[in-house]
Amino acid sequence: RPKVRYISFEPLLSWNTTILQKYGWIKMLDWIVIGAQTPYSPKTAPRIEWVQEIVEAADKAGIPIFLKDNLRSMLCDALAIHKINRQGFFSGQELRQESPKIKEG
Repeated sequence: RPKVRYISFEPLLSWNTTILQKYGWIKMLDWIVIGAQTPYSPKTAPRIEWVQEIVEAADKAGIPIFLKDNLRSMLCDALAIHKINRQGFFSGQELRQESPKIKEG
């Protein structure tokens, strides 16, 4: 039976920067999903810094990342304001929505 170890930060309402590094557990993950609260509200939108930190940690660890569609407007607005590199969040014109490699076992 296929197994995928993942974590979904949805909704991402707060963040502690030590979470991903503590005990090295990020290395045990196969996939990370990030999303905003549904329905979307600017009051509960995650901070761009939180999303960026998780994406960068996932990239460093070689973990595929899936950014939910409900982050699109928040990310586009934040990227325009903060001039952050959009490559971390977008693949071409689309949000990064990568899939994990399925492991048998």
